[in-house]
Amino acid sequence: MDYLRAEAMLVRAEALARAAGDFDTLSRLYMPLQEARRQRRQRCGEGAVRFNLIEAPDRRIDAEAIVRDLPQGQLLVAGWGSIAPAIAVRKLAQARELYLETFLAAVYPVTHGPPVVVIVPEAEVHLPRPDVRSIDTLREQLPLGSLMMDQHELPRSARRASAESYGQVMRL
Repeated sequence: MDYLRAEAMLVRAEALARAAGDFDTLSRLYMPLQEARRQRRQRCGEGAVRFNLIEAPDRRIDAEAIVRDLPQGQLLVAGWGSIAPAIAVRKLAQARELYLETFLAAVYPVTHGPPVVVIVPEAEVHLPRPDVRSIDTLREQLPLGSLMMDQHELPRSARRASAESYGQVMRL
């Protein structure tokens, strides 16, 4: 039931099996890996839900403070045109073996309306600079699979886990 360590071990085994071209072993790893990830997500879903950890040009996110104050939960951390703050939170959570799930997000100013938040599917993406542009231009410059929403569509306060909050996270 140590799902964090189980997932880490299975990910390492997956990398070894993949490098060796051992598809038989890979086929045996995926079900337990999927279950470890499901259990981890479930445990994260029982903690705080914060979708308002968003940088501004004059306000930077402190990953250390986030991890200290929110040791369990589901977060959306959006840097100013960068996913670096979210990656920092993920690394700290992993190093400290916390059940803390973090969406990789960035916030961008747009010509009309409030800033938009962009959620990207993976850490290895190229993001445009946080210059003011139209929503359509920004959308064209984003990595495939990105989600974009108005900053004000996100809940503004911290919430305790509930069926509603868990469903909202799963929809994202």
